[in-house]
Amino acid sequence: MFPLPAHLRMLDDKIRVQAYRKAIFQTVRKDDVVADIGTGTGILAFFALQAGARKVYAIEKEPIIEVAKRAAKENGFDRICFIHNDSRQTQLPERVDIIVTETVGCFGIDEGITEILHDAQNRFLKNDGKIIPMALSVQAVPVSFKTRHPFDFLEKPFHGIKNSYLRELAVNNTYNLNSVSSDYIELLATPAKIFATAFHGCKPVKFPVRMETCFKVTQKSECHGVCVFPEVNVCEGCDIFFLKDKRFLTSNWGVVFFPVARKLSLSRKDTLSFYLTLTEKNGFIWRHIVRRGNKKEEYTQLSVFGWPSLKHLIKR
Repeated sequence: MFPLPAHLRMLDDKIRVQAYRKAIFQTVRKDDVVADIGTGTGILAFFALQAGARKVYAIEKEPIIEVAKRAAKENGFDRICFIHNDSRQTQLPERVDIIVTETVGCFGIDEGITEILHDAQNRFLKNDGKIIPMALSVQAVPVSFKTRHPFDFLEKPFHGIKNSYLRELAVNNTYNLNSVSSDYIELLATPAKIFATAFHGCKPVKFPVRMETCFKVTQKSECHGVCVFPEVNVCEGCDIFFLKDKRFLTSNWGVVFFPVARKLSLSRKDTLSFYLTLTEKNGFIWRHIVRRGNKKEEYTQLSVFGWPSLKHLIKR
């Protein structure tokens, strides 16, 4: 069974859908042949047909492709060929003018987009062909929660019961901030790029992937951790950003929060370094290092637990 709720969230993601639609209509020309890799419900393939494509190869390895087939029939899209397979195990009868894919995860590369596009360019794309999206970067920014740190209630015995191990597990985990209002979050620095790649001519990313940056503290603050999120250059003049006026925008991709083991009181002239390692199985190792003059404080954490939402913990 396919994860229908995830596909519904993607369809309802106005930031994602509108940016890709704009890029497809800006890029696809009449009589172009398009390959949509990871077509899902087929929406990007259908946009390519609306933009004038002569033929679209809609490739999807999951059963959700049956939904796309039904939608194509309902809308009379007959210039589309559905292929229920992994693109890396697929042969096409012709080279294509454009490759479209939205195999972009919360960390940009965590759904294997570089491996997918490296293979597809070599076997599917014409020499002068184009790729949507063009590039992506991964951004990081230290944050503080305005109301309270989400794990404050674990600092003391809970109704007289100690459970320090639970707090240890809590801080060695990553969390999704997608459903949390930015009213609860304060950005403590300018976001910094910790990873970037262009897709034309890209090579598969080799794991583990190591990312790092350093933030200068400009005001006294309390840091609760670092948020990480992708930014996608879909085509010329069309980018997907997740920050506007220092607020996180709601998107299916989400923003991932990496907590620090203990909340950090930062002063002016301190520096906060953040190191993140992404493993092949989407496990994480991260470090927060604070330098205060000649002194250094280091906190190292790791997680393979995924990222549940922090919504209910923050809003208390």
